[in-house]
Amino acid sequence: MYQAGRRVTMDLLEFGWTYHFKKNAGPDPYLGLMGRIGTCRLEQYGSGSCQAGFAGVHAELRFRTSNRTFLEPEAEYGVGRPTALGQVSSTGLNLGLSWML
Repeated sequence: MYQAGRRVTMDLLEFGWTYHFKKNAGPDPYLGLMGRIGTCRLEQYGSGSCQAGFAGVHAELRFRTSNRTFLEPEAEYGVGRPTALGQVSSTGLNLGLSWML
């Protein structure tokens, strides 16, 4: 994580799954490489970590078990709380578009 004032960038590895809204599609697990840039909300959380409140955009390359690869730019807002040094428990809302490569 890099912090300059209240602007922050993060690069991370992400694992999760996506549900496709197609007949009989089911969950689609993925492993992703993500870069984020955005603004933290320190005044709301009083935390020294920008990970405790983050609004921004991210672009991610996701490799899916369905043998499809997607490049996914998304807008994002996340709210979380620090649980340990360098770790955050969070929930958020992502809205984005996907392009199959």
